[in-house]
Amino acid sequence: TIYPNFMKAQDKPDIITTHNTIPLYVNIQYAGNVGIASVGAGTAFFHQKMYIGFIYGYLPESVNDAVVHTIAIKTYYKFLPGNLSKRVSTFGYIGTNINYGITKNTYLKYPDYFPDDYYNTNAIHIAPFIGGKIDFSKSNSLLEKIGIYCELGTIDKYVADMVISKQVSVFDIFSLGTGISFTF
Repeated sequence: TIYPNFMKAQDKPDIITTHNTIPLYVNIQYAGNVGIASVGAGTAFFHQKMYIGFIYGYLPESVNDAVVHTIAIKTYYKFLPGNLSKRVSTFGYIGTNINYGITKNTYLKYPDYFPDDYYNTNAIHIAPFIGGKIDFSKSNSLLEKIGIYCELGTIDKYVADMVISKQVSVFDIFSLGTGISFTF
């Protein structure tokens, strides 16, 4: 900050560094129950312990025999924060996505030609996960941090199938997702 030459040192205001208390993050993710690729944006609250965001995911027909678009609300709680250095920090997190799958065979309400109360609706799922992240802080930049994360998750339907069917094991219900986030 430049001050006029006639101001004395004691009259000059203190320079206060402001920190963005409500950060915006943008992430790009591979796999993890929201498509083979997804993008999202969100923010943190409760002293940056809780995060919430919106995600759009895409799964091509070549992978799934049907194109799937996923819209999700992602929320997670940050725990076990640590610092590897002044600019490198880590933390674990646990949370859930609420996924809405859009494809030709998912329904919020089944068409009339399906028997009443025979099928549970299949368009919305709860997808819990646990993960870890490493953040690299930037200084004097609009971009505050770049983070790399990995998370292990499942979907409510997979857990139910495991409980009901002896053919589905605990090793069949989990998926791994990884991504990069940018905090502004």
